[in-house]
Amino acid sequence: MRNRSQNKRYASTGEPPRPDGLCRSNGEERTAAPSISLADDGNVPDCAARGEDSEKLKQKKVKVKLGKKIRLATWNVGSMSAGKLENITDECNRNNVDILGIVEHRWSKQGHFFPTNGGTFIYSGRDKPGHSGVAIYLNELARKYLLGYNSVDDRILYVQLRGTSHNISLKQVCAPTSASTEEELEGFYQKLQNVIDKCPSSDVKLIMGDLNAKVGQMADNCERGNIGKFGLRERNDRGQQLVDFCIENEFAICNTIFENHPRRLFTWTSPDGNTKNQIDYILVDKHWKTSVRTAKTLPSADCGSDHELLMSEIKLRLKMKKKVNRPIRYDLSWIQLNIPYRIEVKNRFSVLNETADEMTPDELAQEISNIFSECAQKHLPRKRNHNKPWITTETLGAIATRKILKQEHGITSSDYNEANSTVKSFIKRDKRLHQEQKLNQIETLMFSNKHKEMSSQINALTREFRPRLNVIKDKNGNALTDQEKIGERWAEYCREMYDSSEIIPPQMPPNEENDLPPLKNEVEWAIRQLPSGKSSGVDNIYAEMIKVSGDPEVELYHKLCLKIWETEQWPEEWRKSVFVTLPKKRDLQQ
Repeated sequence: MRNRSQNKRYASTGEPPRPDGLCRSNGEERTAAPSISLADDGNVPDCAARGEDSEKLKQKKVKVKLGKKIRLATWNVGSMSAGKLENITDECNRNNVDILGIVEHRWSKQGHFFPTNGGTFIYSGRDKPGHSGVAIYLNELARKYLLGYNSVDDRILYVQLRGTSHNISLKQVCAPTSASTEEELEGFYQKLQNVIDKCPSSDVKLIMGDLNAKVGQMADNCERGNIGKFGLRERNDRGQQLVDFCIENEFAICNTIFENHPRRLFTWTSPDGNTKNQIDYILVDKHWKTSVRTAKTLPSADCGSDHELLMSEIKLRLKMKKKVNRPIRYDLSWIQLNIPYRIEVKNRFSVLNETADEMTPDELAQEISNIFSECAQKHLPRKRNHNKPWITTETLGAIATRKILKQEHGITSSDYNEANSTVKSFIKRDKRLHQEQKLNQIETLMFSNKHKEMSSQINALTREFRPRLNVIKDKNGNALTDQEKIGERWAEYCREMYDSSEIIPPQMPPNEENDLPPLKNEVEWAIRQLPSGKSSGVDNIYAEMIKVSGDPEVELYHKLCLKIWETEQWPEEWRKSVFVTLPKKRDLQQ
């Protein structure tokens, strides 16, 4: 009786896994999300020269050196409306998910940004919002392994992570629904095949997402190693197409390998609650199948979607990127009143003045830079991020209540639907109150005559959201995702721009005043003219730090300028430049 009742809960063989009209069960409309003007051609860097080919890999039968457990997960969230990003990241933290693949965020364009609660969010969508879209969220730990990414289209996102011996090539996908045509499905698999073919053969390959197919259980020995014995129910035509794809590319479907209760197998529930299907999957390169420790759904996770969170644990050794020394952002608004900073800088400059004559320009410039940096780190406060969470505790309580109702009654119950509507209304209210609070802050700044801060607040409130994009193209139009190759391409571009033989040096008329050494009052005037509120250079010294230092600092800079004038040698640090890429309206990858 128990087995028979369980059979009634799941779809039969002839049913499509999910009709297109039933892809939403929470009543949420396809609302437009913030758009960004970025573009991509769908190419993945052809770096197959690194590593061994697949035949050598088969012969060696490489086994993974077990290391840290990594929790991967995929989730069809329905849409990324306001407040859902915070909801999803909270579920990741609660379930210790390091890497989360997201399906159907329905945002436009592609790029990446850093959420206020940490991590990195990479996404890819269509030119217009409201349809499909895939994304990958990396928590604070996983983001340190990121090598690069490429937004292929709104159904395929490629991310590469650094490993100690083998890198990880991760693809987040969303297959066309059952209402799509065969041409659309064939086009999806062909594009996915192109992405796999261009991945390094030595990488650990992973694919996860909503495949909209039912694979069932292993049918014969030809599928051994690709399909497990514990898939949910019968296979349909699209499931057979997915199985053929796995056999051809030697992938194993993780969530059919492990024996679990049916509630840990199905990933989608129909709006009426009568149909439950397994249509989301995590695929791993068959040679690395033994590294997978578990694969199952987590029914306790909730974000108002009709899909379940599918999680898999894999043991691999990952390697963090080298730590980049980023410039320190100091709070310089009250530097004029910071007496300890001014006194220490003045005293150390007075001591340095006594030995400055014996130094070279490079040594003197380095000593001045060290004094500024050490005194600033000791006495100046750091700038803090003021992006506080705008979701109230009342809304968080409503989300927790909705989660409890899901566990007790399921997502099709009237109590759950009512709680879901309450969460949406609370989030809209919180968003409106947050914007009103920002407007009140702008009004206060206006009456306080703080026009610079007021302008900054207005720009933050009204400007179009524009994410970062770590993908550029080489001369041949191929997309580059590896950070080292991107740096090499920028260096090549700058060399071509500045080393052009067509540039003719200007002919300056002789001027006897240019032969005179710089005067002290000229150096003092130049320091006073430094614009405030600007970014620092590679030495992390801001104009405000220089302008408050007093006479000893003017004396030192005058000596430094005299040494440069006499020796005609610039300090090494002064010859370095920082290039900041500014996004334009055209293709950002060119």
